[in-house]
Amino acid sequence: MADTLTVGDPPTDSSKIPNIVVKPIGYNGLKVTSGVIYEECDPALRWPQCIFTYKQMLKDATVAVSVDAVMTKMSSAKWSIKSPDGYEEQLKWYVNKLETMRHDMEHSWLSFTQNASSFVPFGFAPFEIVPRRRLKKKGSKYNDGFWGIGKLALRSQDTITGVHYSDDGRTFEGLWQHRNNISNRNQSNIKRSSYNEQGDVLLPKEWILLFRNSPLKDSPLGTSPLNSVFTSWKYLKAYEQSEASGIATDVHGLKVLYIPPQYMSETASAEDKAVFQEYQKIMQNVHIGKESGIILPQVLDDRGEQYFKFEVVSVTGSKAYDIGKVIARYKNEIITALYANSLVAGQEGGGSFALSESLIAIQNKVIEARLSEIRDVLNHRLIPLIFEWNGWETEVYPYFDFETLTELTFDQKTKGYYQMLAAGGVILSAKNINHMQKEMGLPDRLPEDMPISEVREQLSGNQTKAAEGFKTTGDGTSTSPNGSNGSATNAFNK
Repeated sequence: MADTLTVGDPPTDSSKIPNIVVKPIGYNGLKVTSGVIYEECDPALRWPQCIFTYKQMLKDATVAVSVDAVMTKMSSAKWSIKSPDGYEEQLKWYVNKLETMRHDMEHSWLSFTQNASSFVPFGFAPFEIVPRRRLKKKGSKYNDGFWGIGKLALRSQDTITGVHYSDDGRTFEGLWQHRNNISNRNQSNIKRSSYNEQGDVLLPKEWILLFRNSPLKDSPLGTSPLNSVFTSWKYLKAYEQSEASGIATDVHGLKVLYIPPQYMSETASAEDKAVFQEYQKIMQNVHIGKESGIILPQVLDDRGEQYFKFEVVSVTGSKAYDIGKVIARYKNEIITALYANSLVAGQEGGGSFALSESLIAIQNKVIEARLSEIRDVLNHRLIPLIFEWNGWETEVYPYFDFETLTELTFDQKTKGYYQMLAAGGVILSAKNINHMQKEMGLPDRLPEDMPISEVREQLSGNQTKAAEGFKTTGDGTSTSPNGSNGSATNAFNK
């Protein structure tokens, strides 16, 4: 009689197992030639030229503050290491050990998250994993001999020279990096061993954490959100320059220089043409403010009029468009595309608190999605690697996680807790009480293994008694007030 299989057991009869293709057949379609990705049609946004473009864009106030708002909020997220539900006791030792490793690097965890958030403007951020044995003589805070993290070192985006794929073009295998020639004082350069003739070194994927933003076609370099605002940024800079030139003309007037026509004639001599060119340079310098005045020869014709004359003519009339509104439009497009609307809400007299809350909520969702990219890479690559280094074997792994960015006010928290308690939706336990105490900023905590009977004894049971004065109808102590009195019926006055 054949063995009875339970749900989830693999089949034992190999004849019933179909032929399963274990190798991929297709390709992701990414256009890669000689390690360079050619997906972007605009040369200014095509890697590696795009890195220079992004650096230029980040010097613009509108782009910089929008990107910095997102990166700052990302780096301020609170991280921790947790166990899957049901494995808390089994993984408690590993969680504590990983927590100590997270804070035992050559740099702080905050420094890592700040650098990791750079994948937002540049599209990707590669980090080299540098292990270190946890010994005090090696610089560790601990002396337990386990393998921990020496540092998670950012390999700057502008040093990446190419991507490396397997021979069949299906598997990403690493990034090529060029190290800039570093020279110290009294030293021509630092010895570069293990580098190829081009000065590039291969960073294998097994030793890097690669954070990516919207990786189109699974591109190792991701997609920068600055691509979507590049056109708006170009027009913004052009109109700002036009506005500056217009202000210079409107304030100082139109500069006019009169010279004899012989210097401007096509048949003028070489000397006369040279004089004309020199006066052109003078006018250009006066317009841009390099020169504050002009020295002209005092030469009069037969009628007593000057041969050379300089004057400023006032400019009248108005333009058919408001260039300030055009500039504001492009700024708004950039801020909206980068999810930074909350920064300017109400600046033009409109908006409301509710609108601001909605904008912040949308921004938080976007930031949490990007934090999820960091979390997933850490859980998929770093934690299994640490377990492998130390020979730890478990059924499941602990995992990195971050707290949501939604921030409730004190009033919102208290009302929420009250309503849940009133509806019987909260399990009375020391853990839950401690959580509420922590969220309310109160210092005392209960032992987590405290019995429920003792937890009840610890709770004050006090009520606000805010409606105690309404007991008797008509004298301010009514027990049955009329419909216009909401004090006694208000759930928060109990």
